[in-house]
Amino acid sequence: MISSPFIACGRQPQFPEPAGFLPPTYTREQRLHRVLILDADRSYARLLGAALESRKQPLCQVSFAANESEALLLLKKQKSPEVLILSETFSLGARLNDQLKGYPRLINGKGPGMSKKADLQPGMRIEEICSRLSSCLEKAAPGGISSRPLIALYAFDARLRKAWLLHFMRQQLQQGRPVYYVPFLPAYEVSLPLQFSRGPELSSLLLMLQTGVQPPCEALGPCFEFQQGAYYALRPGGRAEDLRLSPLSVQKQLLQLLRRYIRSRSEASIAILEMAQEPLSRLRELVSLSDIFVCNLPGGKGYAATNARREISTLISELPENVHFLELSPPAREKNHEQL
Repeated sequence: MISSPFIACGRQPQFPEPAGFLPPTYTREQRLHRVLILDADRSYARLLGAALESRKQPLCQVSFAANESEALLLLKKQKSPEVLILSETFSLGARLNDQLKGYPRLINGKGPGMSKKADLQPGMRIEEICSRLSSCLEKAAPGGISSRPLIALYAFDARLRKAWLLHFMRQQLQQGRPVYYVPFLPAYEVSLPLQFSRGPELSSLLLMLQTGVQPPCEALGPCFEFQQGAYYALRPGGRAEDLRLSPLSVQKQLLQLLRRYIRSRSEASIAILEMAQEPLSRLRELVSLSDIFVCNLPGGKGYAATNARREISTLISELPENVHFLELSPPAREKNHEQL
């Protein structure tokens, strides 16, 4: 019933833990939620928006408008919001009200004459606002994930990336799910112990794609070699970094080929793309072709961590709706170091 050669032989997954480092026991599904603040007080709206965007839970991209015409222009240019934070003093015209029908909303009370139905009140702590926003966002939960997903793994911390990858693959293989591993990073960064014999190589496929030849997805199968750890790895060829150094158009064609190949398998399989050191502009293009994007959001208040969070938040906001974002969380004992 289980076709994995590894499970069929009765062996157990052999993935050693990195010394002195515990793998995360879970990965929380997280995505960038679009929030629209409608408030005539621009200063207050900016402060509230900045406070919400600085939080990791929920992860938000905030827009704001001070009047109906600004709101209509935003709705025309951007994706629709998932939640509104609406000042009870904001005047909703008929046209705007019609466009925003059905959207979950939080009513922001203003001053002593505010309505008893207000969800947010003056002086409310940001933690409480975030808690109420999270409850409201539950109404906009994402749909299901493919049973044969292509996962793009990217982390700013190499140890965290390796620990998560080993832990995740062990879980999947113990359940009998075939895993197809594609290293999309420098050879010295590869997290898994790979060994290859002679056989069809990725380099040949890349050359075909570069010359305009479109091979069938089945051509990818012979390029995968079964590894001792009971997973399949893509045989790179003579030069290990041919994939990383290929033009972006060729890389995207290969990922599309990989998606078709995984979906053509008779049993539920997983393809995982391990990535590192990619420019974020290129990373955005590649991750857009995946089903799941796994990445950590660095903690701390330093320049590097703050900019990394901002760049990743922007990247996530531009991904297609069908790409799920999973936040890669470090083990508890590592979290203290994030505050440095």
